[in-house]
Amino acid sequence: MRRGLKILLSLVAVLVLVIIALAIAVPLMFDLNDHKDRIAAEVHDATGRELTIDGDLDLTIFPWLGVRTGAMTLAQLEGFRSDAPFAAFRSANVRVKLMPLLLRREIQLDRIALDGLQLQLERDADGRDNWTDLSEREQPADVDVETEAGGFDFEKLEIAGLSLTNARIAFRDAQAGAAYTVENLNLETGEIRVGAPVEVELTADISSGVPQLRGAVEFTGRVDYDKASGDVAVAIERALADLEGGVLPVAQLRLDFSGDAAGNLETEAWRADDLALDIVARGGRLPDRDFSAMVRGAAAADLAAQTATLTALTFEGFGLNATLDGKATQIIDAPTFEGRVEVAQFSPRSVLGTLGREDLIPETADPSALGHFELSGDVRATTDSVEVSSLVARLDASRLTGRVAVADLERQALRFDLALDTLDLDRYLPPETPKAEDVPVGALDEIRVPSELIRGLDLDGALTIGELRVAGLASREIQATVKSQGGLLRVNPASAKLYGGAYTGDVTVDARGETPRISMNERLRGVQAGPLFEDLFGNARITGVADLRAELNATGHTIGDMRPTLNGTVVFGFDDGAIQGFDLWHLVRDARAVLRNQPRPAHDGVQETEFGKLSGTGTVRNGVMNNDDLRADLPFMVVTGAGKFDVVQESVDYTLRVTVRDRPGVDDAEAITELKGRAIPVRIQGPLDELSYRVDIAEALKEEVEQRAREELQDRLREGLRRIIP
Repeated sequence: MRRGLKILLSLVAVLVLVIIALAIAVPLMFDLNDHKDRIAAEVHDATGRELTIDGDLDLTIFPWLGVRTGAMTLAQLEGFRSDAPFAAFRSANVRVKLMPLLLRREIQLDRIALDGLQLQLERDADGRDNWTDLSEREQPADVDVETEAGGFDFEKLEIAGLSLTNARIAFRDAQAGAAYTVENLNLETGEIRVGAPVEVELTADISSGVPQLRGAVEFTGRVDYDKASGDVAVAIERALADLEGGVLPVAQLRLDFSGDAAGNLETEAWRADDLALDIVARGGRLPDRDFSAMVRGAAAADLAAQTATLTALTFEGFGLNATLDGKATQIIDAPTFEGRVEVAQFSPRSVLGTLGREDLIPETADPSALGHFELSGDVRATTDSVEVSSLVARLDASRLTGRVAVADLERQALRFDLALDTLDLDRYLPPETPKAEDVPVGALDEIRVPSELIRGLDLDGALTIGELRVAGLASREIQATVKSQGGLLRVNPASAKLYGGAYTGDVTVDARGETPRISMNERLRGVQAGPLFEDLFGNARITGVADLRAELNATGHTIGDMRPTLNGTVVFGFDDGAIQGFDLWHLVRDARAVLRNQPRPAHDGVQETEFGKLSGTGTVRNGVMNNDDLRADLPFMVVTGAGKFDVVQESVDYTLRVTVRDRPGVDDAEAITELKGRAIPVRIQGPLDELSYRVDIAEALKEEVEQRAREELQDRLREGLRRIIP
């Protein structure tokens, strides 16, 4: 729009000079209307475009020498839209006082009026525009500017004012696919004299199709220009814009700006002090009521040095208070900004409530969560990148430090190196979030891999967390390096200390193909399994010191899809622990009592099976883990076995062989003596939440049972023979 205004002022200046020259040169009784064709020819020679004079040309002589014109049209440049002229206006009026002009060569103009200006600016898809040719045309070689001035003293030029009414300026940019329009443009100035300030008032309606925006603007101010020094001062009393449109995040936006600016045309150094912008917004993403904010600060620019500075630029409103200071370099060739941003402490929960966006406030387990946030950091920005270094951010009890950057704004390439001291994610989860064991399998199976998101990610960063709690799990000294590009996301290396042990991992999500693939290499060393399972599942199903390793991969869009495609290997080991809810020795004793027709032993209430070591390896194929080397060393038993775990059905089918060995101090000495050295089969089957146990004590005592059966048969035969043969 600045280029459009420049063209407009140039056209007005040319029009003034042409009309003045005509008024002086034309004889008193000369009828300008008889020379329309000649005037049009002169314009064509100067611009290369056709001038059409539709209205009359009226000449006045005394006391004002002037010309009032009717409608005129300047043709469009060839190759652009022919349905609209480049420029047109309904009427123009310029007149100068005759006597000062004749006697003292002084130009004292009355108000210059131009009504109904229509200016159509265009740029085609190749970047060619329809106005540059006007400024590039060469002046005739025989034109002498000083001679053409005719000895007039332009230092004493006086103009009563400028009036531009009912103007319309349109700009269509086919290269950018954008269109802008300024219409109902009215510009009024006060008296214009060299070295004196000029009052300016402007009103207009603005609109654009892409991006969609419309509104009204007003300007009231004063411009002061000192030709000798080149100093320019602009006092903006008020610059008002009332805007609405789809490009805005709100339904209505009012911007009210004021301030003082000063500079020098020669040195191209400018400054603006006491800048004030008041903002009122409503509707759209906000409730249908007014919300106010303000921006205050100062700025300076040196166009020759291509530098600019912002001083204490402060935003205050909507419950926020932020300050930006900094300096920009190469602002014309390759703009780069370096500065510091500070966001004072505020409550995100309160701000969202103030804005009427309670729907964006998550329901959290801790009602005080999201009550405190503040941020500070050093900012560096170019036209295609943004970086915040020396970052310090606080959210409630968490403190984040480090560096974050968008290395390429177009690709949204995110780079970071961040350190978080502590984070309790459970505070931010919904109240009464169910434990993992309480979540229905179907709900877990519906969790999708965000393939589209991963394909669009460009990440490279590192994150450390001092202490973390999530889903009941507590860990510390977490370190993770994340990289993602072209649909391949990898977290490696990843490590943490938790529950007395350590975790290391390497996780890859490959979303480059149609179906995502996940690969993982996970290791837990020296972890206290009891507290881990207690926090994760709400009960310690197994205790002891755990050492687990898993190398697995799967494909699918959801967890449910992945279960039957799971493949890999698993190695597990537990030391000095117990299996809760399962008393193996009691099951053996109970089965023996049933076999012996003896009273079943009472249980002491402790449902657990202690072990010194529990270990095994598994091979996973298509969602089923086969384990052929299960071994557990119990206080007076050794358990070996084999079986499978079906990940899809979440069920097990194991056959164990329990070998009893002597142990001093056991009350069941008779049972131990009888079963010592024997392999007792135990079958464990069913879904994880409804396991069934069957002890085949008869198999273990098969020989003894068979011997007793033979002896009982022999006794019966002898008794029968006695009855037959007395």
